[in-house]
Amino acid sequence: MASERLGFMQGRLSPMVDGKIQAFPAVHWRDEYPSARQLGLALMEWTLDDEGLDGNPLMTAVGCAVMEEIAKAGFLSQVTAAGRHLADALAKLGQRHGLGGVRGRGLLLGLDLVTLRGIGVGLRRAYWQTANRGDYEQLVSEQAGSAAYGLVGVDEKDPAAFRSAVDSIPSLPRVQVRLAVDPDPTMRYAARLLYAQWRDVGLGPRLVTGTAPSVFRRLLAAYPQEEAIPAELVLGDGIGSRAQLLRALGATDQHGQLVHLDDQLEFSADVVPVAWIVDARLVSPRLRGWSEDVLGNVDYAVVRSQASSRRR
Repeated sequence: MASERLGFMQGRLSPMVDGKIQAFPAVHWRDEYPSARQLGLALMEWTLDDEGLDGNPLMTAVGCAVMEEIAKAGFLSQVTAAGRHLADALAKLGQRHGLGGVRGRGLLLGLDLVTLRGIGVGLRRAYWQTANRGDYEQLVSEQAGSAAYGLVGVDEKDPAAFRSAVDSIPSLPRVQVRLAVDPDPTMRYAARLLYAQWRDVGLGPRLVTGTAPSVFRRLLAAYPQEEAIPAELVLGDGIGSRAQLLRALGATDQHGQLVHLDDQLEFSADVVPVAWIVDARLVSPRLRGWSEDVLGNVDYAVVRSQASSRRR
């Protein structure tokens, strides 16, 4: 049983960060909750570093909500029990999706997506499968392969599913979907790309400024971790399974559980992911030692220029 008087400084139960024993463990902060529970530690002093402060979950509403869920009494034991029951199914799911870790996109900023409400699942799936991600991808020229076919993982375009969706449209209810769009010119232009494709395949959306049940928007990650966008949709918008999100937050194989949540959202088609938005940094090939941590920070002390090295 954990003592109410014993605690620890955050980071002391995680691997050192850049050789520092005391630093915010951006990659391992969730892992410290079960470790502390096993050691009988009930209190933790959170670490805030000046560097990467905007990427600390304590600084965001979604990050705080995630921490509150993880810290709830009984949360970890419930997750462990559910994890044993789902282990075999998740192993098969992991093989199917290839769990190679977070997609390699540098510092993730957000995702352009459509949330669909007030229409049937068949119509939602038609919108999901026929979204014009190809032309939209040209808007994000800094990163090849920015088209998004899920909230996590590395799913790719399925031409057969596209053709099947197009074939199903004549049998679907003819509903004009009112789609709210931000008045920002870039977002309006992007929305028109989606609108043109949907109109051409026989769907009938209508772009509106203001409020509407369905919305096209840019959802920014509250902090650069893989669960940030799914957490915002589930905890902030009430879209998707809260129980599955909580299993993911408490799981050792968090990516596999998030993929499972992503599969559920794709099946329901409540969310149509369109394109990843990233922080693109152009780095000269003359620089050596350049690398970013999970929060996008660069250790400039180890960065060297070939030109300056030759002058020595």
